[in-house]
Amino acid sequence: MIRTPSLLRRLPLRWQFVIPTSLVFLVISVFFLVFIPANIEQQGNRALLTKARVVTTMTAANVLPAIVFSDSQQVATELQTALLSPDLVYAVVTDQHGVVRGVVGKAEAERYDYRHTPLDGRQVDKGRIWQTQTAIVHRDEVIGTLHMGFSREAIRQEGDRVRNETAMVTIGVLLVELMLVIGVSGIVTSHLEKMAGTAHAVREGNLTVRAPLGAGGEVRELAEAFNAMLDQLTAAQHELGEVNRDLEDRVAARTGELEAEVIEHRRTEESLRISEERQRQIIDLVPNLIFVKDANGRFLMVNAAFAEFYGKTVDEIQGASEADLGLPDAEVARYRAEDQAVLRSGVARFGPETSAVAADGSVRMLHSIKIPFTFSRTTSACVLCVTTDVTAVKKAEMGLKQSLREKDVLLKEVHHRVKNNLQVINSLLSLQSQEFSDPVLREALVESQNRIRSMAMVHEQLYSAGDLAGIDFGEYISRLAGQLMRLVTRPGISYVVESDHVSIGIDVAVPCGLIVNELISNALKHAFHGREKGTISISLRAAGDAHAELMVRDDGVGLPAALDPEAVASMGLTLVTSLTKQIHGTLALDRTAGTAFTIRFRLH
Repeated sequence: MIRTPSLLRRLPLRWQFVIPTSLVFLVISVFFLVFIPANIEQQGNRALLTKARVVTTMTAANVLPAIVFSDSQQVATELQTALLSPDLVYAVVTDQHGVVRGVVGKAEAERYDYRHTPLDGRQVDKGRIWQTQTAIVHRDEVIGTLHMGFSREAIRQEGDRVRNETAMVTIGVLLVELMLVIGVSGIVTSHLEKMAGTAHAVREGNLTVRAPLGAGGEVRELAEAFNAMLDQLTAAQHELGEVNRDLEDRVAARTGELEAEVIEHRRTEESLRISEERQRQIIDLVPNLIFVKDANGRFLMVNAAFAEFYGKTVDEIQGASEADLGLPDAEVARYRAEDQAVLRSGVARFGPETSAVAADGSVRMLHSIKIPFTFSRTTSACVLCVTTDVTAVKKAEMGLKQSLREKDVLLKEVHHRVKNNLQVINSLLSLQSQEFSDPVLREALVESQNRIRSMAMVHEQLYSAGDLAGIDFGEYISRLAGQLMRLVTRPGISYVVESDHVSIGIDVAVPCGLIVNELISNALKHAFHGREKGTISISLRAAGDAHAELMVRDDGVGLPAALDPEAVASMGLTLVTSLTKQIHGTLALDRTAGTAFTIRFRLH
């Protein structure tokens, strides 16, 4: 049983009721003034902590791929997205070495010294800022840290607002209480007791109870105000619950998206792994020596053929340099200079054939091409080198050259022997002609000698020339004409040779030589009959399309107009006509000024 103090008992009964009742309302009002704002701030803090954990977890998951692929732009984009949260003050992403990869709110982050945030978070700036951090983990390895700072200003403002409203309500309640207690102490007393019980229930955390309204008057208004305050608290709690549920739904949805992204990322990694294995198999099957070096001369990639050439494994060479392979310093310096020249010019370089000593001690001839390029997703310049072992080719080439030299010697010897045999025949004909007194017979033998001599000159010129494929026919004509002119003692008769540098093979040169011999001989024999002077002009011109044009002209008496060269019984003209057909040429005769024979024929 509660006993009133003796001093209180001396007061009138109303005051005995009013004073204790007022004290009770005062205590309740103070309770609401303290508890409700504190409770709201406490709930706000819990909601902020939950929100901070969700936001940091989501943001860390969002920036994880960007950190893995060193994509600073994507990190900045994800941090800008996180900044849409109204309570976020700053966000900083650092890698495992502490290097900042992305930041928003840099000034605030440095102001509140984000680097020294403890793992369980902390409040700074007199409770206005809540700092937290979380690790960014990839394949069970911490690759970075996400630092975030959230503002508690909204919670503080909400607490101040509720505190002010509670204070105003409390003052109003106290005033109403005093008036009601004085007027209707009995009714008020019962209602206040019920309200006290309601306040105790609220104090225990039960916000579903409400104060009884009573019959009316100020007590009812007080109860309604009290209940309205409880309604506001209930609505605030419900709103916080909705926010929590929304955050949980978003976390669940994002978690599902991250799981799908992780699965897709694993598929991509598997595809890349399979692609790399296939590329490795391909370059290892290539017999060429293939490697890639960076600007510092370090091997980034080599194939099996390159490693086998130097007697090492692929893993032993990758990351090493030429000096690590035991190559001579001069050779290393030359390779280094070639690489730098390719990187500076940006143009592929075909290197000369060089010799190199393989791991088995054999000397190999190598031919290389070096190409500048950059690996995908990087900006570092590299050099790709593809080297071909041309040792067998060089040996075969040397064998071919030796064989060609031997064949050249043999062909020259053949031409030399043919020329000698023709000269022997010419000498025999010369001896034979001395046994005949008939001038016609002797002239026929001399003509045969000239024909044999023209053929011998072809073989002689081939033997003397460096190219056995053909002879300079202009030079041949000059020699042949000079020789024929020396054999015929006609001082007043001269000759002129005009010729391009036309090379003719032996299959065409011999018939053409016989044709020139016959035409010059006929001109010397018949063109200047009854004349002491005259000129024989011989010209050879390249006619295009692998053709040549040969013309033998004299300014003599000319041929009769009715004479047909193809029908004449002369041995010389018959031979000219026959040989022209043999070389698939055409023969044209011009009688306008003397006689001119023009033969157009293919060079081969």
